[in-house]
Amino acid sequence: MIISVRRWIRYLRMTVYIVLFSFVLFKLFGVFQEMVQHTDPYREPRQDAVKVHALNDQQGPWWKSWLERLVEFYMTGE
Repeated sequence: MIISVRRWIRYLRMTVYIVLFSFVLFKLFGVFQEMVQHTDPYREPRQDAVKVHALNDQQGPWWKSWLERLVEFYMTGE
């Protein structure tokens, strides 16, 4: 039984879609898991997590884009 070229392309395209979709899901799950870990009051902080929190507090909130920081730098000078 010979599979046509169009069918092979369709299978390949679906495989690529599945791989990309699973990658996006894993990335989203990692982001949500990190958000939960940062906000979980019952989680004991590790030493490296404490250092990361201190570094994040120095850099400001995670949602500030580089453009906002650039505008803030030019407005305030710091």
